[in-house]
Amino acid sequence: MGTYQGGSAPAMANQICDDQVALQARNRRISRIEGALRVLRHTMQQRRMGRL
Repeated sequence: MGTYQGGSAPAMANQICDDQVALQARNRRISRIEGALRVLRHTMQQRRMGRL
């Protein structure tokens, strides 16, 4: 997050919007990775159960 140094209110609002978009994009990527990990863990558990 950049520091806000004076200037106009619209510029500040614009910066916040940009940060919001960047955060959403990062969160989407993270949740996709977490989803893949969850599936992986699930299949590993099933395999372990199969052995028993």
